[in-house]
Amino acid sequence: VISFLITDTLEQEIARNPIGFNTFVGSNINSSGAWNLDDSKVLIGLMEKYGKKPQDIHDELFKMALDRLKKQSFQNINLLINKHRVMWMTDNDILIYIKAGLDGENPSRIDFPWNYRRFNIICNLYYHAMLIFCAIGSFMVLKQLLSGKLKNTSEYFIIFLFIIISGIIAIHMIVEVAGRYHYPAVSLFALVAGYCLCLAGAGIRWPWSRIRGTG
Repeated sequence: VISFLITDTLEQEIARNPIGFNTFVGSNINSSGAWNLDDSKVLIGLMEKYGKKPQDIHDELFKMALDRLKKQSFQNINLLINKHRVMWMTDNDILIYIKAGLDGENPSRIDFPWNYRRFNIICNLYYHAMLIFCAIGSFMVLKQLLSGKLKNTSEYFIIFLFIIISGIIAIHMIVEVAGRYHYPAVSLFALVAGYCLCLAGAGIRWPWSRIRGTG
């Protein structure tokens, strides 16, 4: 229905299942599943072949992706590992975009190029700390789920978030990856990590709690 409405509004056919190109790029072991010029040239060639038939283009690219994955055989294991590295290892893409958009004639008050390395460390340190707490929080809730000891809606909500995060990870094992593509999951990581910290805080007897008579 949505595809029909968009096609009718734009008066131009659009793809009903536009997964071909993303899957084709995601299967490229040489680029670790990231965007690359060679695959884009293949896309342009198919656009010239099929004209204004976008779904045919995606269907053809999807078949090519399957053929590529079959030919790569066990090398697909390395592909998956490299895709996870591209997707989840760092969280500093925003710094690259800021650096590219700097105005040399009107620099900001902060010397961004000089502080770039420092910002890079801060971004990745915060990101990895969040991932660690997210993993711990997920493990704690899953452990309670398996033992049948889930007690409140908050824990079920964390399970729901965990399912969404797992889905995002699973999807990008197939389609194209880029460092910035993990941004939608960052807020979910933060929620699960925050839950973990709340659990830890509830179980710790802080020194000042004794002074206030709450310990």
